[in-house]
Amino acid sequence: MTTLYRKYRPQKFDEIVGQDHIVTVLQNALKQGRVAHGYLFTGPRGIGKTTTARILARELNCNDLDLIEVDAASNRGIDEIRALRDSARISTGENSWRVFILDEAHMLTPAASNALLKSLEEPPPQTVFILITTEQDKIMPTIKSRLQILPFKNIALSDIILRLEQIAKKEKVKVDSKVIKAIAINANGGMRDAESNLTKILSIGKQVILLEDVRHILGIIDEHLVVKYIEMLFNGDKAKIFDFIKNLVDKGTQEKIFLKSLLEYWRKLILISVNPDIASDIASQLTKEDLTIIIRQAKKASSQILINCAQIFLQSFSDSEKYPEQMMALEIATLQCLNLFKKTT
Repeated sequence: MTTLYRKYRPQKFDEIVGQDHIVTVLQNALKQGRVAHGYLFTGPRGIGKTTTARILARELNCNDLDLIEVDAASNRGIDEIRALRDSARISTGENSWRVFILDEAHMLTPAASNALLKSLEEPPPQTVFILITTEQDKIMPTIKSRLQILPFKNIALSDIILRLEQIAKKEKVKVDSKVIKAIAINANGGMRDAESNLTKILSIGKQVILLEDVRHILGIIDEHLVVKYIEMLFNGDKAKIFDFIKNLVDKGTQEKIFLKSLLEYWRKLILISVNPDIASDIASQLTKEDLTIIIRQAKKASSQILINCAQIFLQSFSDSEKYPEQMMALEIATLQCLNLFKKTT
């Protein structure tokens, strides 16, 4: 099966999902003839930065020969950037633009960055440099000062779900809404990961894809198990919580995967506990029902207790492979957190 994220890669601005603020800026620049000579596209991986750069090049009537993409992770030296700079000096046709896309731009060496800086200081006419990075802080300040910085953001859960449903329909396959939701949540705001995982799931060739299939293939823990564990932890139900852990073992649940899911959920608890207003930001990653539950849970303990427990769980995640018994790291972390809650009541 063709990888879905390549098959359905956006070809026009109106096909880009979840980056309306970026699309608006670029479309206005094109309409007004104010396209910058250099851009810095920043943000997490798999959310459309490179795709947007290619669409911008297309909108500028940049032909294939004048669109030059460089992977700065493997072409990071000064010689490669000098060659790029020499290429930029070659004039294009009267109505043609040359676009240079530098992916992983933070990987350039200092010498290469300084060589690139010279082209950004005196850019050739009808030439656009688009630097793409997941680590903006590693880009030289002098380079950033000469670029228009456009921050891409994680894509809302609802947008990812809608996109996956549209793709499944185009592929003429029936996928249960719970399966779609599980894939979308696991993508953590990244459309590319969501579409890649949908490819994986469809590749099993089943006529009916079950939620359990998704959890098994992608190594996903049912978030309701995490919610249940946390409820018992807050309530101090020692007997129930250890029966719960035993059931995890009996079901073959991998301790590391459960701890990872627990830490991801616990982070949301801390953020909402520290600043309830941040719930609106987290809402894009959760359904309304799940958001209601996590807001209620965040009120059950102080921010400091939640932070202390997070440190305990993080340590158990790091040390889990050192223990001789499955779930031993989780059991010890559970006892430590139960004691913390007991001291505060």
